[in-house]
Amino acid sequence: EAARRDMGPLLFAQEFLAEFVTAGAGLFKPEWFEQRYEPFGPDHWRLPDGTQVSRNAVSVFATVDLAVSTKTTADYTVIAVVGRVRDGRLLLLHVDRARREGPDIVPAIRSIMKAHNVRVFWIERTAFQLSIIQEARRRGIPVRELRPDRDKVARALPLTAALEGGRFLLPRNAPWEKEVIHEL
Repeated sequence: EAARRDMGPLLFAQEFLAEFVTAGAGLFKPEWFEQRYEPFGPDHWRLPDGTQVSRNAVSVFATVDLAVSTKTTADYTVIAVVGRVRDGRLLLLHVDRARREGPDIVPAIRSIMKAHNVRVFWIERTAFQLSIIQEARRRGIPVRELRPDRDKVARALPLTAALEGGRFLLPRNAPWEKEVIHEL
């Protein structure tokens, strides 16, 4: 435990636990995840500064990071539902993270749209993703295309600033929170 504290969690994981630490790891500091919002009542949240927000006071959108395989070594398809509060703060409302085959992705997106009243889905358009975007649009799902213009680390930097500044908040005690924090 003393080595873990003195070395920092990433170096300890790499040197003592033989875990591979990827480039970009450590961009997200654990203390940035301490500010959280608290759900209370149906569709109401209390922000860290005490502000109370209801579902109808946030604009809800989602981002979709696509992967198409159910193999245990495959990446996950991740659908992140985010609410934008009038003052610009963002609340991570829901995360759906699963390994799916191509034909199962659009029905999952539709289910999330209905469950969370999502107004628009942002999906990266590269390679096979275009076919998923086209299928989603055919089924009446509002999709906007994202075109990556930088590497993943460079694209993560605005999120690090939002987390550090308390402008991107996670909920307390969400069933998916540990996986999200671990992945970040």
